[in-house]
Amino acid sequence: MHVAKFKGAGAVQVVKHIERDRPATAIYGNERIDAERTEQNYTLSLRTKGGRVVETRRFTDALAEAKAIHHQTTGREARSDAVSLVSCVVQLPREYCDVANDGIATVKDAEHAKQFFTSAMYATLRHFKVEPDMVVGVEVHMDETTPHMHLCWVPLRDGKLDAKSQVNRQSLQSFHDVVDRHLREKLQWYIGGLVSDAPSERLKSSDNLTMHEVRKAKAQLSRVKAKTREAVRAYDIVDNMPKSERELVSRYLEKRGLTEDFEQFKQEIRGVANVLQNLEARNPHHQGGRSR
Repeated sequence: MHVAKFKGAGAVQVVKHIERDRPATAIYGNERIDAERTEQNYTLSLRTKGGRVVETRRFTDALAEAKAIHHQTTGREARSDAVSLVSCVVQLPREYCDVANDGIATVKDAEHAKQFFTSAMYATLRHFKVEPDMVVGVEVHMDETTPHMHLCWVPLRDGKLDAKSQVNRQSLQSFHDVVDRHLREKLQWYIGGLVSDAPSERLKSSDNLTMHEVRKAKAQLSRVKAKTREAVRAYDIVDNMPKSERELVSRYLEKRGLTEDFEQFKQEIRGVANVLQNLEARNPHHQGGRSR
């Protein structure tokens, strides 16, 4: 899962991507759209607790309303450089996909996939306290490398256009665990895999490995753990810097357009750390790279 914040033209480009308002052969990041599978894409419907169906808003309309509400609440115009769109991308774990030799993944069970994306949508909106009427896109894409959902909204909270009150270090750190727990509670067939792309079948088949393969796998896991701990410590150093130094780092990242990448990678690293802790909890006899 990836969460990113966008301003100005960047927000418009994201909306164009999720709505496929570009040539079908366009490339987005590392993903190439397969026009033959675009017809398999679909939009998820959103309902409030009272059962009201929330119609997806046009981004420009929702943003204009959010700015008007912000002005009415604060007596000030929203900043021109304020974050205007938050985008969350949730991938269907590959253990629930059929993966071809070229790496293209397609869903094994279409109904399960829709249940997965729908549950993840509600868990995400609740976690970040998103106003339902500020949702501007809930699109499931089947025409790229891996089936995934784009969930986008205008960050209006308590009458203010304020992305930091929704998407911040605290909310990002707990995001993966909250959504994963929600999926386990709602979907009987779901056995995990939201953060890690390692198929659960690999864990189940460990009894069929030779002792040499088991030791090799444990040694590799230990190296990953060491690198992950180093990365987490590095991010902790930044988080614990004096405010003045932390602001210098923030300005440096913002000037080079790296702020969102920095936060996203930090989120992913902490997600990997959580997965490793879960693996250790499942296998308490695993210590370092040695086999007992």
